[in-house]
Amino acid sequence: MSDYIGILLDGSKFKRIPQRKYGHERLNFYNKAAKTYGMIPFYLTINKVNFTEGTAQGFIYQNEKYYYKKRPIPKIIHNRSLSTAESIRYKVKQLSKVSYLYNEQTRYSKNYVHQLLAKSNLIRSNLPYTLPLNKTNLSFMIQHFPSLYIKPSNGSLGLGIIRIDKWKNRWIIRFSDSMKIISHDQLLSILTKLTKDRYYIIQQTVPLAKINGGAFDIRVTVQRNRIGEWQVTGMVAKAARRGKHVSNVARGGKVYRLEPTLKKLNLNVTNTKQSIQRLAIYIAQHLNQYLPHLADIGLDIGIDKNGKPYFIEFNGRDLRYSFQLGKLHKEWYNTFKTPIAYGKYLLQK
Repeated sequence: MSDYIGILLDGSKFKRIPQRKYGHERLNFYNKAAKTYGMIPFYLTINKVNFTEGTAQGFIYQNEKYYYKKRPIPKIIHNRSLSTAESIRYKVKQLSKVSYLYNEQTRYSKNYVHQLLAKSNLIRSNLPYTLPLNKTNLSFMIQHFPSLYIKPSNGSLGLGIIRIDKWKNRWIIRFSDSMKIISHDQLLSILTKLTKDRYYIIQQTVPLAKINGGAFDIRVTVQRNRIGEWQVTGMVAKAARRGKHVSNVARGGKVYRLEPTLKKLNLNVTNTKQSIQRLAIYIAQHLNQYLPHLADIGLDIGIDKNGKPYFIEFNGRDLRYSFQLGKLHKEWYNTFKTPIAYGKYLLQK
């Protein structure tokens, strides 16, 4: 008899299942992986869960078709939803009390993650200096660093990221599609207006290595596997366009295979990859102590010209399409397969 594995989706993706329009999710990969491990995928969304009955309405994939059915809430659920509304977060929390919901939460503030990582002696030297943005912290940072990033603490996909660079006695401020040269007083005024309604962090600019004129970082997918251990499932480089300050693919960044990129920089490929992987595993293991049921994350890790890795960003819901764009099809599939394998491990436990 096959076991059911739940996969929790946002409502918008859930509605499009009959049309097989999944966006960046690849339900066909989940379906293939579930079959490999003798399981049946049950796709659900939080507003279709009836906690009183202990049931959920969702789509079961069997015999290459989706069937809309009511079933008991699965014992094991992989969370692929992005809970932003307070009411949705509350329901997801309720779901975690009746089912083992791995990746229980998929969004954390950048400042909170940085504070957690700074507790680790193994990771601290690989972190850019980071503080919550306020006037006092901004004054401190611009005295100590010639280049800084201003980031929304709860943002994603590179949206709203600002870079500032010291230039003579003035500052260059870069937005997503424009730049200005301004005075110190203008800088304070602009940042105060821009950030008055949102929580931001201010972060030291890491001296990232460049490829084709653009600074790049590496998307590292780190997941718990068939035996419950953390593994690096895939790595791919993402470079900012020349003159731009974010590498996110959604903001025009370009994807490169990692090994040829490291060779162009005359770095030892094996040693550099191992140092990136080692840092990624340290980060996953450390965060796992604080973030509930962590199992599937995407990390952005940069390297300097000597190959030293630096933590840039944590993603609680890795969209994985960088591997598709880099034509790393095996790694792309495995980023969907590994969480299903971990679900099998949990069911057997």
